[in-house]
Amino acid sequence: MRIKDLEFRINDENRSPEIVKWYKRDDEEKELCYTLVFFKKDSEGYNASFISYRPFEVEEPKLLWELMKYAQRVLDARFEFEDFCITEAYTTEKNT
Repeated sequence: MRIKDLEFRINDENRSPEIVKWYKRDDEEKELCYTLVFFKKDSEGYNASFISYRPFEVEEPKLLWELMKYAQRVLDARFEFEDFCITEAYTTEKNT
């Protein structure tokens, strides 16, 4: 989900979910991005980690905060679903 120059993206299995900031250099047409926050999964769910001071330099901190809350809700739902699938598969396997 992208709002203005901030984007939450889940990525593939080789890269953690993250919130990035998009920008353009003055001399280029192509957009570039850098990570502000990434989310790591552990046994209790997903945890947000800041990349240095970057989140404190965004122009719209309220927008970043709302996007972080959205990302956490999405990842919490994903974690619960993955946990359900694992539990369901174990229960089904055990009962057959």
